[in-house]
Amino acid sequence: MLLLWLIGFVFLGLLLAWQPALWAVSVFQIGIFGVGAVALARRMRRPEGFSMAPDVAAVCLLVVWGPMQIALHRSVYAYETWNAALQWLALCATYLLARSLLQSRDVRRQFLSILIWAGGAVALFSVILHFSSPQRVYGIFESRYPSYGPFIYKNQFSAFLELLLPIAFFRMTAVKRGKTGYAIVFAALFACIVASLSRAGLIVALLEVLVLAFVSWRRRVVTGGALLKSGVPVVLLMIIFVLIVGTDSVSARFQEQNALTVRKPLAESTLKMIRERPLTGYGLGTWRLVYPEFATFDVAVVANEAHDDWLQWAAEGGIPFVLILFGLAAWLSTLAWKHVWGLGIPAVFLHCFFDYPTHLPALAAVFFLLAGALAATAVRKRAADQPNVGEWSVLAVRTSAE
Repeated sequence: MLLLWLIGFVFLGLLLAWQPALWAVSVFQIGIFGVGAVALARRMRRPEGFSMAPDVAAVCLLVVWGPMQIALHRSVYAYETWNAALQWLALCATYLLARSLLQSRDVRRQFLSILIWAGGAVALFSVILHFSSPQRVYGIFESRYPSYGPFIYKNQFSAFLELLLPIAFFRMTAVKRGKTGYAIVFAALFACIVASLSRAGLIVALLEVLVLAFVSWRRRVVTGGALLKSGVPVVLLMIIFVLIVGTDSVSARFQEQNALTVRKPLAESTLKMIRERPLTGYGLGTWRLVYPEFATFDVAVVANEAHDDWLQWAAEGGIPFVLILFGLAAWLSTLAWKHVWGLGIPAVFLHCFFDYPTHLPALAAVFFLLAGALAATAVRKRAADQPNVGEWSVLAVRTSAE
């Protein structure tokens, strides 16, 4: 039940992601904190041995980093740093809750089913709304930018799809029944990425498909002949769906000559910020305030983010903060190689080099929810549980035996 509440609050935040008001973020944060409080109360009733695993220590450091900056007077604006610290607390609580609640393989399989169908519905609904009324959120509320359902920014929409794509592929190749349904979902999600017009998103998605195909062959989940036989219909489905959403706009995006016109100066200015305070940064959440001091050109609008999450994390939190995140990303990536449904995690970390997908609070919550589920696969099992082996191979064996 707690898991359903957690998923519900995360998706509630996602559906409200278009709303810039503070209450929209606070609603799902309060919900996550409430779920966390109930989980903690239950844990206190049944005290068990507790060990500080490296990933748990890492996320705890992420939570206390902002308050430490304020305590050491290293934040240039404590108010923004407190807000950022509250967001990191919500994200890390989501991670730890998922890590705790999803240690059972059966529960994890149910969680993935809920995530792919709920997320797929949001994705499909978002694309339909985009084509019907691109300048209106949900076809009702006016937007300055083309919207995709609750997503105002195309790169954040594509990052959401990058998280779902490996789950659909995993289910498509691992289950015995319902393969066709998951193949349709997989092809539709890829077409949605094309429709998002995100260049980085499309490149990352293509890399995901190639890695997924390679891993499935390398792990002998399917033979080369079976992969080719089953892959041809899926590719045809992908082509059909891509033609439905159209390719002209995304082709025009790749032909644009100004791809780095804004991003390159922003990156150079952010690097200067990092060199000024390499150890402590300027304070979480303060990039937008500090950037004008290092700006080298006028974009005629407010520069809201660095368009590179990794550089922005280093500028705000310092290099040690980035190293903590990088270590967590590397560890999760090794798990994703074993449990391929989690390959969306390293994919989004890769996308973070080219944009700022995690700066949408609700999308970051989805990301940390899936990351926590991936981390749960590495938690030491009790003696009564089955040994922790590859998720893919276990599911394949079970379904083939049914």
